[in-house]
Amino acid sequence: MNRLSKDLLTDIFIFISSIFLLVISSYYPAMARTFPQFVLILVAILSIGDMIYKSFIVNKTEVSQKKEDEGEKGVFYTVILMFAYLPFILVFGFIIGTLLFLFLSTWSLGYKRIKGIIISSISSTGLMYIIFILIMKSFLPEGLLINLLRR
Repeated sequence: MNRLSKDLLTDIFIFISSIFLLVISSYYPAMARTFPQFVLILVAILSIGDMIYKSFIVNKTEVSQKKEDEGEKGVFYTVILMFAYLPFILVFGFIIGTLLFLFLSTWSLGYKRIKGIIISSISSTGLMYIIFILIMKSFLPEGLLINLLRR
């Protein structure tokens, strides 16, 4: 199976998953379903856009095997980091754990500009903080390390 068909299958899976989760989230209470439904609609739209882009716009030439292997290795590291994200949050708290996760996952996916990684990690974490604390009025985990330092 070539790279283009793998990407299209992935996009179809993401689209179907987002529609499925959108239906499930419709049973949430009114205030709790707004943000998840917004994100799921965006994911569905972006997956359709990606399918269109890959089907009609992208030149159908194959990526070199070396570049493909590097990309797959970066995705593998990102999956490992996703499993490490929970311990990051438990030990360091949401803010530091998320900064670490975003920095390391961006680096492992091949983006090597440190300044850009730092700016995007801080701005993404700040946006999540605003959404969770100020808009949704929820609490974020502080982490074991922060709790030990407060004593």
